[in-house]
Amino acid sequence: MADDEVIPDKVSTKADFRVGQKVRYVPYHAKGDTEHIDCEDGVVTAIKERSPHVWVAFTCGDTEECGDTGACCDADKLRPLDR
Repeated sequence: MADDEVIPDKVSTKADFRVGQKVRYVPYHAKGDTEHIDCEDGVVTAIKERSPHVWVAFTCGDTEECGDTGACCDADKLRPLDR
């Protein structure tokens, strides 16, 4: 996980994101813990008008390159990173 800090205490909606933005995926079982071992950092790659989801490219391991894994995420599982 990157050293970026998560913007706390806010339930995210699709409108909170933009393409190219760094985000952290926080699964439901993490119960809001943005430092949980299952959290993943990524970059928003698409926001489609007709979809309720946000598309995110996640990094793999310690690489700085994005795009190793792409996923369609529920916005409420994502947290914007402040850097």
